Amino acid sequence: MKRFATRHGTGKVNLIAEKPGEPAGHVVRPEDIDASPGEFSTGAVGSFGKHEVEAAAGNLVRFFQMRDGWVKFSIPELVEFAKLDGFDPKRVLFGLTGPWEDSGGLGSIKEAPPYVIALSDGSYCITDLFIDRCKSSIKKERLDTA
Repeated sequence: MKRFATRHGTGKVNLIAEKPGEPAGHVVRPEDIDASPGEFSTGAVGSFGKHEVEAAAGNLVRFFQMRDGWVKFSIPELVEFAKLDGFDPKRVLFGLTGPWEDSGGLGSIKEAPPYVIALSDGSYCITDLFIDRCKSSIKKERLDTA
């Protein structure tokens, strides 16, 4: 459990860094989340708010689905995945690592909980807050077990 602080207060998060194919006790798995692009969707997860943040979360879930777990990752790995999956690698973590600019309206700065954390070894991992937000997009067949 790690502590964090924002201008709105403090909180605690768990860092999630599994080994591929080795679940670490999280009930919700990447494959349980519906982040598939559809006719009118970019694969957004549905509970992160702004479209660009939703799209980044959906892309990240698809990355974890490909990696078979909530694994640590690097920026080059995400960029390579972005190229294969067909989305803009410049926005791969938009709105998931902390404050971000909302260019709509007045161009304000939005504060976000720490969904993705940079680790001291240069890699990244998600937090339990990311998984909790993704729970709203659990595939229907998994709703009764999550």
